[in-house]
Amino acid sequence: MPSIYFLIFFISLNFTSIVSRASDMTFPSTSVKSLSVSISKGSIFINGNESNKDISIYIKNLKKSPESEKCIKKMGLEGTTLDISVSNENSLFEKASCEFEVTVNFNAKTLSNPESLIKLRTSNGAIVVKGVSSELDFVTATGNILVDAEQLRNVNVKTATGSQNFSFKACPKRADVDLITATGQLDLKLPSTCKIKVDFKSGAGKLFNPIGESADYSVKINATSASGDLNLAKFK
Repeated sequence: MPSIYFLIFFISLNFTSIVSRASDMTFPSTSVKSLSVSISKGSIFINGNESNKDISIYIKNLKKSPESEKCIKKMGLEGTTLDISVSNENSLFEKASCEFEVTVNFNAKTLSNPESLIKLRTSNGAIVVKGVSSELDFVTATGNILVDAEQLRNVNVKTATGSQNFSFKACPKRADVDLITATGQLDLKLPSTCKIKVDFKSGAGKLFNPIGESADYSVKINATSASGDLNLAKFK
């Protein structure tokens, strides 16, 4: 059955989605502009590297059991968006506990234009993103988030107890950074030349801003927390 899905994909790129029972799959970089990954439980790793030619996907089952065999893995193109998901429902009445690790390796230039978006969703697991220059839209409950990116674009991230740690090497002409957490720590490292404006709202959290603020800012940082701190730092 997996060979059939591979054959369909390489014959035509106009399909909406495919169900794969294989542990990995490869997509041509030229056909992808954005990335979306959604799993009910588990970690997501996104790696951009110039040595990668195509987009490679690896899905690892972290909880091998008869129940986990009911989990549905989907990988396919929705227009120019590569959509990857692991569902914990096999049918209307059957449910399975699905805990997977999803790794996506791709060429760093693939998701580097201003219109590119990386959208990641997991309820309980880490999110690690490296070597990207696209917009970021993440949601997780208890998992920590670590981002080591090249160009800063718009960022929209929500966590419950998970910490958020971001590092950007280049600052854009204009970008909005929106961070929301309950108790998680917020850490954001930017170039020293980046002009920012900060709006931080928190019940018990504190703001540490050695960068300072500018009236002619290029990056607007909006952060909200119940008790988590917001730590800004200069990238060296």
